[in-house]
Amino acid sequence: MHLISLYLLFLPFTNNWTYSKTIGVGGGNFIVCYGKLDANSVKGYDLVILEPGHYEAHDIEIFKAHNNRVAAYISLTEVNKNSRYFKALSQFTMGNNEYWESCYIDIRDKNAKKVVLNIVDDILDKGFNALFLDNLDNVSQWGALKGFELDLVSLIMDIHIMNKHIYLIQNSGFFLNDYLQNITNAILVESLFSSYDFDTSSYAWRDDYSKNIMLDRINETRSKTSKKIYVLEYAEAPHMKSQLSKKLDSLKLEYYIGYIELQQLVTLNSK
Repeated sequence: MHLISLYLLFLPFTNNWTYSKTIGVGGGNFIVCYGKLDANSVKGYDLVILEPGHYEAHDIEIFKAHNNRVAAYISLTEVNKNSRYFKALSQFTMGNNEYWESCYIDIRDKNAKKVVLNIVDDILDKGFNALFLDNLDNVSQWGALKGFELDLVSLIMDIHIMNKHIYLIQNSGFFLNDYLQNITNAILVESLFSSYDFDTSSYAWRDDYSKNIMLDRINETRSKTSKKIYVLEYAEAPHMKSQLSKKLDSLKLEYYIGYIELQQLVTLNSK
């Protein structure tokens, strides 16, 4: 299940400041926010992940002046029906993701790939020096696009070849590690310890079974590659944020704890 989604595009947003805690080599840290931020207020981060639709080139230059990497969100296998890119991709869609009001992209189609690559170019023209690649798990054995994994790898490889200076962060997709070993630069993991119930709109803890599977994948990845691993957790109550912080500190993983909507930056003590 992926929690980050393109449905966040073009919704009303707010500006707030952040809590971001990091433990690890290099002392870097990161934030994720799809609400519109004041570029002059975000400083000193190793990685900032943003919704590109909110910003112009001059905003990205400010972000880059104060932070190491500024990444644009992009979904590679889904397009939201409210996205300004939906018209260009609509003829290449197949099936709906009802949770996110989006459609799956038939990435087997070479013309669909061309459109996605054009979208990448459009986004990178704003000056981003990194891309956050979402919805890779749609091509897993449990995903709606099962069997499309090599098509997705081909698409990501094209993005890499055409933009070798761009830092690529994959959202999960551990099952693609062998293919993406020399293509992507980092991996973001959502909800290692936390979980969110969309039916009850409540934050909770991930079950031990799936948590341990994810920990095994993280440890295996760390043993085979030097890729940086970021963890994005979701929590609202201060005590849950504090517990998450302690768990992630013990693993020496870089992390950010946000609200499920990722529309604002939050502090450790936010209620």
